[in-house]
Amino acid sequence: MAEHLLELHSPEIRRLAFHELLQLTRNGTALSGLSETSQRVLRNEAIEAIADRLVNGFGIRVLLDLDVVNFVSERIDHQWWEEVMLKYFVLHQASTSMIQAMFPGTTRTEITRVRQQLNAVPPGKPSALPDIEVNRIYQAWRELTESTPDLRERYFQIHERFGRYSMTTLFATLHMK
Repeated sequence: MAEHLLELHSPEIRRLAFHELLQLTRNGTALSGLSETSQRVLRNEAIEAIADRLVNGFGIRVLLDLDVVNFVSERIDHQWWEEVMLKYFVLHQASTSMIQAMFPGTTRTEITRVRQQLNAVPPGKPSALPDIEVNRIYQAWRELTESTPDLRERYFQIHERFGRYSMTTLFATLHMK
């Protein structure tokens, strides 16, 4: 059983749960933990007249598994973060190949749609940077590599420091041989 459960006390919610339980038992759904006697009583039409005894007598409790709520919420939060990052990359002229490398599963069609939604300027060719600027970018990248494990976050941060260059230019600079 879950470690973090929250009981909901709303009579309306408990009544809904009770009616769902009635529906399950009447449909013949096997319910582990529910005795034959309980199932027979719940299948009986007379139970409707005394339903409040079960609902108000704490026979019906509705529990939220907060561990599951946390897990799902963290997934949603991560998806929102990815959407924000994707938009950032598109707005700051990351190439399609860079976006697809950073966001696996993102199609060219989706990238085009996001560009159109944001009215973003498509990326151009990467600019050649002076050696002194390349060295500054490499130094900042080394620092970010030590402090920021997520590659997309690193590109976001390097762009925040060197925002006068497109994401495509920064990506090409960091991948020069």
